[in-house]
Order: sequence, then C-alpha cells, then structure tokens
Amino acid sequence: MNDIAFSILLIFIGLIVGIIVMFIFNNIRKNKANDSADKIISNAKEEAEKIKKNTISEAKIEANEIKNRVEEELKEKKTEAKEMEKRLIAREETLDKRNETLQ
Repeated sequence: MNDIAFSILLIFIGLIVGIIVMFIFNNIRKNKANDSADKIISNAKEEAEKIKKNTISEAKIEANEIKNRVEEELKEKKTEAKEMEKRLIAREETLDKRNETLQ
C-alpha cells in the first residue's frame, strides 16, 4: 500500500512538474513570438517612414518643377503681351500719322 501511495505521489509530482515545464516553455515561446512581432512592426514603421519621406521629397521636387514651368509660361506670356502692346502702339501711331496726313 505504501508503494502504491508513493507511486501515486510520484505521478502527481511528475504531472505538476510537467505542467510547470509546459507553462514555462509556452511562456518562452509566447515571449519570442511577441519579440518577433515587435521587431516586424518596428521594421514596418521604419519602412513606412522611409517611404513617406521619399514621397514627400518627390512631391516637393515635382511641385518645384511645376512652379518653374508655370513661371516660365508666365514669363513667355508677359513677353508676348509686351510685344503685342508695342505693335499696337506702333499701329496706333501709324494710324494717327495717317489721320493727320488725311486732315
């Protein structure tokens, strides 16, 4: 009877030790998974930040190019307007001279 009680006690102790060891391994595995997930999230955030900075930089460059094109077009339009104004003034002077001649 003593041997049976001792065997039951050893089985019980073995189960408790097994459960404790299983709990420890699961906890270690969970911590590793959390660390891995944190690392993946951190890498994803860094990559997103790089993409964001790159996109902002490209947008600034494109905006600057558009601004330069618009300024160049405006400059051309102003030049054209000045040339037209000069032609109109010259034409007006010519018409005034004709008018004076005719009178």
